Amino acid sequence: MYLRKKWESTGTDTKKQWKLINRFFGKQTEANAIECIEINGKSLHESTDIVESFNQYFVGIGEAVAEELNHDVKNLGISGDFDEIL
Repeated sequence: MYLRKKWESTGTDTKKQWKLINRFFGKQTEANAIECIEINGKSLHESTDIVESFNQYFVGIGEAVAEELNHDVKNLGISGDFDEIL
């Protein structure tokens, strides 16, 4: 009776239906949380430190790639400055 009411409450929402099925059979979803990373020889365990390290990486990657691309173009002897494009 309880399960029938829960099932009927999901309506036609298949996402809710699968969630109910998985909960009923005891299937737990696994989180893919990062527990520790090493940056410049330092181990980071706190989630805020890990998030900040990813943020710093992605904030700076565009500029780093542009600088390397500009450097590579100059080494090839191609005229033009990619700084003007950016």
